[in-house]
Amino acid sequence: MAAGVETSAGEHPLLLDGELPRACKVKEPSVFAEDRHEVFDWLEDMKEYCQGTEVSESRWLFVSKSYLSKTLKKWVYRKQKSVTPFRSFQDFAEALKKRYIDPLEQDHRRDALEELQYLKAQGMESFGNAFLDLAKEIKDTSTPADLIHTFKKAIPDAICLEVNKKALFTLKEAVEAACITAETLEGRGRNQKRHAQTGGSRPNGKHQGGSNSDGLVPMQLDAMCSLSSKERAELI
Repeated sequence: MAAGVETSAGEHPLLLDGELPRACKVKEPSVFAEDRHEVFDWLEDMKEYCQGTEVSESRWLFVSKSYLSKTLKKWVYRKQKSVTPFRSFQDFAEALKKRYIDPLEQDHRRDALEELQYLKAQGMESFGNAFLDLAKEIKDTSTPADLIHTFKKAIPDAICLEVNKKALFTLKEAVEAACITAETLEGRGRNQKRHAQTGGSRPNGKHQGGSNSDGLVPMQLDAMCSLSSKERAELI
């Protein structure tokens, strides 16, 4: 048993008939000491431990409570007595990460968000969803205005100019505005392309078939000159 674990041998969450299962050769996680820099690693260790000891996923949360500090045990206890208890280990893990935000991890995610750039082949809707998903992982100091500014830097200038005309209060609104603008611009571009392709092939009525008002061509004038005045009068 790891040092500091707050359960006696008889209270061990994996105890079966007074003995630990053979699978317990897997390294036990330490008690989470409320260090925000360790929360992600501790959760991964806890998950690997439960998997390695063949604990059913429905019991992961129960097992994890044995490796929490007294303060956090009370926190989990109160949560489970509330109207919105943890339904799974995943619920617990997400809540714990929000409770102990790792600033270094947040820096990495902000850097990743700054590096995202729109690619036409990806499509604005797909890019916008990817941006939103990553932005959700940034929990500490980023305001909606910060995220909207970062998003605008990642999209083409033509789309950004249109988005700037909107009154936006959330990142989701900015993404939706960009998607609508991109679709509008793409439709306009397709129409212009079709017009360019068909514009030169339209027949010009002015040059279609001759008419009596167009006058006589030189060969007809020569023939007229060789006729008598009576014959010319009859032709005219």
